[in-house]
Amino acid sequence: MPSRPSSSTNSSPSPDRVARGEQARTRGASGEDIAVAYLTSRGAHILHRNWRPKGAGIRGECDIVAQCRDIICFVEVKTRKSSDFGEPQEAVDVSKRRQLERLARAWIALHGDEQTLRFDIIEIWWGENKNPRVAWIEGAFEVRI
Repeated sequence: MPSRPSSSTNSSPSPDRVARGEQARTRGASGEDIAVAYLTSRGAHILHRNWRPKGAGIRGECDIVAQCRDIICFVEVKTRKSSDFGEPQEAVDVSKRRQLERLARAWIALHGDEQTLRFDIIEIWWGENKNPRVAWIEGAFEVRI
């Protein structure tokens, strides 16, 4: 029986895939900039961007931590140019929610627990005309802290 040629599982991604990934990261960062401006224009005070607890052994980051009146909001920003892969908020799945819960617990440990917390999602849609549409879903999901 002839041997099959071995395929490398460690091959580098194609240049096209790398370019698409870079475009998505750039679009995501631009979306976060838009989300910060949107929140600020509605009276929110931005406490942190891309917050991750140092030395806590917790992976991940929270896109935005903001104070909206007397509520601390953990905001996940999802940017899309089409709905080919579903609605932006659908990307905040159970795994991401658990991660945000762990991050919120770490934030409380560092900043005190006398705060009311809320978990929000901001959706940024890039239309054909390049003008973004923003939707702020306040209290998008609940977790037990």
